[in-house]
Amino acid sequence: MRTRLSFVAVLLAATTALAACGGGSSSPETDLARVKEAGVLKIGTEGTYSPFSYHDPTNNQLTGYDVEVAKAVAAKLGVKAEFVETPWDAIFAGLTSKRFDVIAMDLETGAELWPRNIQFNTGDWTTWVAGVSQGRLYASRSGNGASVFAKLHCFDSTTGAPLWMSVESTNAGAYDGVVFAPNGDPVIGTFTKIWRIDHLNGSTVWSVPRTASISGDCGVAVNGNAVYSTNFTASGLVIARYDLATGAFQYQSGPMPGSTQNTPMVGPDGTI
Repeated sequence: MRTRLSFVAVLLAATTALAACGGGSSSPETDLARVKEAGVLKIGTEGTYSPFSYHDPTNNQLTGYDVEVAKAVAAKLGVKAEFVETPWDAIFAGLTSKRFDVIAMDLETGAELWPRNIQFNTGDWTTWVAGVSQGRLYASRSGNGASVFAKLHCFDSTTGAPLWMSVESTNAGAYDGVVFAPNGDPVIGTFTKIWRIDHLNGSTVWSVPRTASISGDCGVAVNGNAVYSTNFTASGLVIARYDLATGAFQYQSGPMPGSTQNTPMVGPDGTI
């Protein structure tokens, strides 16, 4: 299966307006303003990998799937696309040093980047990956219908180096999923509880009880300064809202018809 990380890198330009990469202090808004002021979106690509990014042998023009998608993104932003051809081993350094704004190239090599085993403890479930955010990958052995509690593990997504284990265990499973606060904190919804975990050290920022109707698809949604979950009450399923900063319960909707539970989703206009 081909890894289409190039599409993700380009899509970020259109959907998050050039979110800052690396350790710089710029924000999405200032990055976008910089690109629009310059009138140019600088795009890093290797230029030697057909059919994604290569030179047409008939005219030596840079072309390919990644190149055309990047041009479309630049046009959407109202700026000119400028390609910076860069060797594979320097592509990420160029992005970090802001030689270019985004990467547009297929990043598959077929090589294993890093392996990491999560220690098995008696009663643990299968390993599952919760998500990746801001250079950190999260995984656990919890779940199995909310019957297994286990630590959330955090790894450096580039090197696989372990960074921390959560202070508390959760009973989330792969079918629940994990979402992230704007600062990168994992927000985990399970059959019985919602946690916000500090992405820097694994401590619990807050946790609140909740009751779902079944032990799967218990994840939550984050939008703005709020967390939304589907909760079970005596009157039926409701959408409940909690404060993202503190976990404080704020309100819940009226009962919804039907009994099928799923993780809430956020529409383009913020509708839950």
